[in-house]
Amino acid sequence: MWIPEIEIGRSPKYRAIADAIAEAVNTGELTPGSRLPPQRQLAWNLGVTVGTVGRAYDLAQQRGLVAGEVGRGTFIQIPVAERQPVLSPERVGNLIDLSLNQPVGGPKREVFAQTLRDISSAPDLEDLMCYASPAGLPRHRAVAAAWVGRVGIEASAEQVTCFNGTQEAIAASILGLTRAGDPVLVEELTYVGFIGLIEHFNRRPVPVAMDNDGIRPEALAEAARKSGAKLALLVPTLHNPTTSIMSEERRREVVATAHRHDLILIEDDVYGFLLEDQPTRLATLADNRVIYVSSASKCLVPGLRVGWAICRNETIVERLKALAFSLHIASPALTGEIVCRWIEEKLADELVLWQRREISERYRLATDIFSGMRTTGHPNCLHLLLHLPEPWRALPFASEMRNRGVSLVPASAFAVGQVAVPQAVRLTLGSLKDRETLRRALELVRDVALQQSAARQQLI
Repeated sequence: MWIPEIEIGRSPKYRAIADAIAEAVNTGELTPGSRLPPQRQLAWNLGVTVGTVGRAYDLAQQRGLVAGEVGRGTFIQIPVAERQPVLSPERVGNLIDLSLNQPVGGPKREVFAQTLRDISSAPDLEDLMCYASPAGLPRHRAVAAAWVGRVGIEASAEQVTCFNGTQEAIAASILGLTRAGDPVLVEELTYVGFIGLIEHFNRRPVPVAMDNDGIRPEALAEAARKSGAKLALLVPTLHNPTTSIMSEERRREVVATAHRHDLILIEDDVYGFLLEDQPTRLATLADNRVIYVSSASKCLVPGLRVGWAICRNETIVERLKALAFSLHIASPALTGEIVCRWIEEKLADELVLWQRREISERYRLATDIFSGMRTTGHPNCLHLLLHLPEPWRALPFASEMRNRGVSLVPASAFAVGQVAVPQAVRLTLGSLKDRETLRRALELVRDVALQQSAARQQLI
C-alpha cells in the first residue's frame, strides 16, 4: 500500500500529503483506479491526525486527483485533461472518442454551406462583420425568444442575452450572482465542465442528492439551509450523465423549494430540444426566479457557439448583459445570423427532427449490443450510462479501454464531493460520424466489460 514521504515544516501537513499524491500521480507511481490507504491507517503511518489526512484527501479531490466511493475508499481519478477531452474530430490521436458529447453531423454540412453563400451576398453583410451589442443583435434576440417559445418559455427580446454557448451563459450567471467563496448548489452527479467552472471562479460546489427523478427537493432544502447558498444549477431534462427527465410533480416541488429558500435556479436546457415529448420548464413555473439557458450546440451545431440566457427578472438581466460585455465584448453576429436564419426558415426544426431520428437509431443499436447488461438511457439522449458488471470498477475500466483505443468517461468524473457513485461509464452516441464505427466501438466496450466478469464466474 502506498505510503508517501513528506517533508514536515515546509508547508502545512495536509498540503504536503496532497502534494505527495500529485507527485505520485505525475510520476506514474499511482495510476487511475489505485486505492489510497484508509485515512486512519495513513494517519498512523505518518504520525498525524486523521483530520489532517482527511483535509489532504479533500484537497486532492478539489484538484481532480482522487474520487471517493462511499463504503469503499478513495481512489486515484483519471487526470482532468483526460476527463475533459479537447474538442476534436472522432479520433483523439489513435483513440475512438466516445467521451465527447455532441450531435451527429448529418445533413448540416450542405445546409451550412448554403447559408454561408446566402449571407455572403446579403446587403447587410458589412453590419454582421462589425462589433454587435454584447447582448446580441435585437433581431437575433427576438428570434431566440421565439425559438424557446416552442418549449413553453414566454420571453421578450429584452429578456434574452446572447452568449457563446451555455457554458458562457452559466459562467456569467455565477459571476453575476455570487462572490468568491460562495456556495453554489449542484446535482451530486453533474457535467464535468460545471464543476471546473465553479471551482475556477473560486466558488464552492455543494452536492445535492438525487434519485431517478432528478434532484430531491428535501435535499435541495437541506443543502440551502446548511450552506446558505442562493444559487442552484440544475439539468432537469436529459440530465448529464444520468439521462433522467424530471417529472412535472418534481419540477413543481423544486420550484416551491426555491421560493421558500430564496434560491435562484439556473435551468440548463441544452439537451431539451432533442426531446419529442416536451416537459414544462422550470422557467415557466417559477416566473422570475429562473435563469433559463440553452444553445444550438446539442441540437444543431456545437461549433457555432450560439447560446442564450433568458430571465424575467430585470435586475438579473442587467447583470447578465454587463457580464456579457466583460466576457466577450460583442456577441458574434455572423454565427448568430446563421442560427437565426435556420430558425426563421424552419431549417432548425428539420435538423432537430433529423437528429432525434438518428440518435434514436443509435440508441437502439447500443441497447441491442448491451442486451443483458444494465444501461441507463433515453431514445432522444446523446449519451447513455453503461453499468459495469462485477468485478469491474469504472476508473480501471476507463483506463483499460483507453489502452485498447477507446476514450470514455467514468461516472466518478461527474461526482461532486464524497457521494455515492455508480460503477458506470458514460458513452456518447453522437460523437462518431457513422453507425458502423459506433457499432465496432460499442462491441469492443461490451466484450472487454464481459471478459473479466466471465473469468470471475469461472473461478467461482
